Amino acid sequence: MGVRLRSHGISSCLVLAVSLNLYFVPVARTLRIPDSPDLAQTIPNIPGIWTAARASSLRTAAETLLLEAAGEGIDGMTAVGEVIRNRARLFGMNVRDVCLKPYQFSGWNDRAEARAFLKNHRRYYAFAVEAWRRSASSDLTHGATEYHASSIQPWWSKYYSESARIGRHVFYPRES
Repeated sequence: MGVRLRSHGISSCLVLAVSLNLYFVPVARTLRIPDSPDLAQTIPNIPGIWTAARASSLRTAAETLLLEAAGEGIDGMTAVGEVIRNRARLFGMNVRDVCLKPYQFSGWNDRAEARAFLKNHRRYYAFAVEAWRRSASSDLTHGATEYHASSIQPWWSKYYSESARIGRHVFYPRES
């Protein structure tokens, strides 16, 4: 069951508070919005819909891909995007919260350093957005939820089976 919305003008704006996120949705027609733990993930293909939460998630995802895999090319960034999406599904979290969870993506550990890097690499945002788009339908990592740089051997890696090596990253799925 979903929420049925009706609007009478293109300039109207519906504000929904869903899962403690605020969504701004310009609505020009009757919409059927399916129930979902993450509304922003359910409506990307409906023309004319824009949500602040979805834009925030996209930006955070793209920035995370740049911070974590800018030197890995489109496949490397796509693979990191898969990890983000897999974690979001596994833990029932939204994309932004997955990316910004402390000490999960090292690029965000020092926020000031991250902002400086991102400011100097704005020209690469389009590549990161494309990698994020690709990660929605790819499976380069074979369901990975964990990864690390191949130059290190974190303590936790001995508990997982490697599923892929892409660029300078090693990927691991969670065992069911």
